[in-house]
Amino acid sequence: MCAASAALAQTAGALRRVAVLRTPTLADSVRDIQELRDGFRERGLVEGRDFVFEIRSVEGRPEALPRVAAELAALNPAVFIVGGTVSTHAARAAAPTVPVVALIGDFSAAGWATEFGRPGAGVTGVSFLSSNLDPKRLAAERAGTQRKRRAQSRGRQLAQRRAVGS
Repeated sequence: MCAASAALAQTAGALRRVAVLRTPTLADSVRDIQELRDGFRERGLVEGRDFVFEIRSVEGRPEALPRVAAELAALNPAVFIVGGTVSTHAARAAAPTVPVVALIGDFSAAGWATEFGRPGAGVTGVSFLSSNLDPKRLAAERAGTQRKRRAQSRGRQLAQRRAVGS
């Protein structure tokens, strides 16, 4: 959200267009789109005055993404807002110079970032999974498991001492 509003702030002048490319049906996207509108409003951006949303859905047909992305790109948007790797690729292919704000599982695996904290290629957004963090997650899990085993062992030892001392 902040990245999208920042992209709008960098483009001055006429009413700016925010291209929103959705794979789910529009009926399934109502809540997400309302949250997007609310987020812009919370940042002081007024729809109709500062920007206009151009919202399109491929209605669950990902093969239509390149065509619909090209239609949106023809409107000269200030920014694309997309969800998923395939939508991100379609937006970048249709408008290589337009910033893309994306929700992607793993930016690194998708080829949009060489390291977790530094997305590139004009793409930024939110990653809800990163393979770069997997080793840290595994180490934390192992440490937790080892602590649990030590605590269980101590508990058994204390129980045995109490049983012997009774």
